[in-house]
Amino acid sequence: MNPYLKQCIEVIDHHISQIEPKMKWMWGEALFGYALLLMDEYLGETKYKAFIEGYLDYYMANPPVVDQSDTFAPILISFTYGRIYQSNAYDSLTQLGLDYIDHTTPVIDFLPNHLGNSLVGKFYPKSIWVDSIMMYGVFLSVYGHYKNNQKYQMMAYNTAIKFKEYLCKDGLWRHAYWVKFKRAYPKDIYWGRGNGWVVMALPMMLEHLEPVYHQSIKTMAIETVQAITPLQKEHLFSTILNHKSKPESSANFLIHGGILKTARLGFLDEAYKTTAIQGYETAMKTFIQIKAGKPYLTQVSNPTIPLPIFPRLGYLWVGSRDNWSYGLASLIFASMAYDQHI
Repeated sequence: MNPYLKQCIEVIDHHISQIEPKMKWMWGEALFGYALLLMDEYLGETKYKAFIEGYLDYYMANPPVVDQSDTFAPILISFTYGRIYQSNAYDSLTQLGLDYIDHTTPVIDFLPNHLGNSLVGKFYPKSIWVDSIMMYGVFLSVYGHYKNNQKYQMMAYNTAIKFKEYLCKDGLWRHAYWVKFKRAYPKDIYWGRGNGWVVMALPMMLEHLEPVYHQSIKTMAIETVQAITPLQKEHLFSTILNHKSKPESSANFLIHGGILKTARLGFLDEAYKTTAIQGYETAMKTFIQIKAGKPYLTQVSNPTIPLPIFPRLGYLWVGSRDNWSYGLASLIFASMAYDQHI
């Protein structure tokens, strides 16, 4: 096992030893649980199976509310568990998400309001957010692939195409599109983790979409990588890609790992792969730190929304902490992508 993958697993194992399987039914925990399942599958193990079962069993006994993109995301766990272990024990949880995505009222074209029917969604402008390309776009491609369902394949493809139309400018992605005001917001601020969602999600989708959908997604992925790569400094990306700000771990692992996944599909020149390998290794050396003898993933910025006023400060002052669930997911995704290359 390469030393970086080993270090990633050490971080994950220590974190799991400190928490209960009863995590939140929310996007960060969704990606973390999904990443654990993929890690087990990649290594041919069942190391995290009991932890995931504990999570899903809790929500079978305490059914969650699926009312927005962020609470839709956990069905990545229930569906992927069922696929890997040939089990229908948690199908009812997956169905909650399918019912939401099939019946929620779109706010533009066929796209749902990112904040959905949640309490916060009643106050924030109706909008789509770049986060959703990971929070439901990836699931649609995965579900469509394994269920051989053309409806969800098409939904995944159209999600990516429409998100590009509303959020992308010259290969870089804004955080949100406010439907009523017909504008992307913030206009000229490119959030690192948000762009990271795109760089990682697009090759994930390409792995599952049928070839008929590949060309447009492939072009999108290439253009995004080409636009983002020059914005790194000393192999690291910052919280805001195009403004002076501190490097942030989840953005780096998503971007470098996503570039490696895209390169593995054969869509990028060798130079991009080399740069991403350097970036991943730099991120591991920078963000994995030993505290009281235990390894932690550090400098994961807190959950971030596009604030209606002073948006730049919202990204700069949001703060950070160790071992946020979505940061750990980003670390796992990138570490598997790196391991495949070496």
